[in-house]
Amino acid sequence: MRSRTQSSPTLSARPRNSPSPSPYAIRHNDRPLYAEALPHRKQLVLSWLAWRFGWVLIAAAIASSAQAQTSVTLGWDASPDSAVVGYRLYYGSACRDYTNMIDVGSATTATVSNLDWGETYYFAVTAYDTNGLESAFSGEISFAVPFPTNTALTFAADSGTFKTPFIDSNGTLSQCVMTGVTNGGRAVYTFNITNAGTYVVNAMVIAPSLSQNTFCVNIDAEPTDPLMIWDIPVSPTLTPRTVSWRGNGNGYPASDQYSPKVFSLAVGSHQLIIRGEDANATLGTISIVPAPPTLSISLETASYGTSHGTAKTSQPTVVLTVTGQAGQTCTVLCSQDLKTWNSIGTVKLDSRGSAQFTDPASTSQPNRVYRVQSITLLSPRLQIRVVAGGQIILSGTGPSGQSYKVLSSPDFKTWTLIGKMTLDSTGSGVFTDPAGNSRPECFYRLQE
Repeated sequence: MRSRTQSSPTLSARPRNSPSPSPYAIRHNDRPLYAEALPHRKQLVLSWLAWRFGWVLIAAAIASSAQAQTSVTLGWDASPDSAVVGYRLYYGSACRDYTNMIDVGSATTATVSNLDWGETYYFAVTAYDTNGLESAFSGEISFAVPFPTNTALTFAADSGTFKTPFIDSNGTLSQCVMTGVTNGGRAVYTFNITNAGTYVVNAMVIAPSLSQNTFCVNIDAEPTDPLMIWDIPVSPTLTPRTVSWRGNGNGYPASDQYSPKVFSLAVGSHQLIIRGEDANATLGTISIVPAPPTLSISLETASYGTSHGTAKTSQPTVVLTVTGQAGQTCTVLCSQDLKTWNSIGTVKLDSRGSAQFTDPASTSQPNRVYRVQSITLLSPRLQIRVVAGGQIILSGTGPSGQSYKVLSSPDFKTWTLIGKMTLDSTGSGVFTDPAGNSRPECFYRLQE
């Protein structure tokens, strides 16, 4: 089949996150692009400039870095026209507004790097001949760079490197003598953070008594005594607990100054270091998990001049700083009596896990209390690709265990149930359209 136009060609496919009338719909259309965009006899016929699902995001690989950036590789079919000698890939952060160009020569793939997590980028291709004449833009495709998910942040106590007097017993670590922090057992666990933000450390522990209930814990540096002592409530069997720091506390678990201890971690590799002190305190499975969002408050004032040339200061305005996980969305609430809470806005944390919110009513209602709540976004996402023989494969992601109806439509108006997709424990699922070969143009979506 061949589609022909005198202006900008249309996309033959939409990958996930591309703009469409339905937020979770995705389109397949295996017609190639065919454009005539050059004047007079120098027209370039760009046949088969088709974005194919098997190619369009060949390796949408998340290349993590300390700058929270990624890269994506895109590809297109070569034109059979002998006049075409090269291609240019254009992209930018707004639809049809391209601020960057890569001249890839005769190559039919290009990798774009240094893309920021959470941002949407728009791409289009042109072709050119030996005289430098360039075609109109191809159809546009968009790519929303996803925030990565941390992995391998739960590990067994004996999976790290440890030394005596720690001993390993059925996957747990303990020591049979009381020591100081510098001569106690030492266990080190290396882990990787792909999403900057704040974290807490959870562990399964045994604390037989108040004299056998401490470890020293820190990340990326040796723990010190007494600041970083973790005072554990008495737990005769393996019990889940969250790491705290004693700080200026008196040694009883309830008096720990930092409870829980929140660690602010950047993207990259880190080390969890645990030192033994008390005999028979036992360490089991360890997890590093995102901390709930936190809130700090500051007052900002502005100075301005009057008609008499004197300076005055405005009423202080409340500025809230929210910290948590990069990409996390939080609701800001306020109250004047700690009973009735009202939502006054939302914030989305940036790639550093931070955002600010200014209360517009703080000058007129000074006696307000604030808090934040994390919003859990459970929207499913859908990807589509075409394999050999024209078979259409749908890949869905979302909450683990969730089941969705798979719907298809030729026109975004009439939707037909064609099957069911259930996401596994990793939040992923796959569905093959049984009639994909017979659908030359089709849209797909997931529905609960």
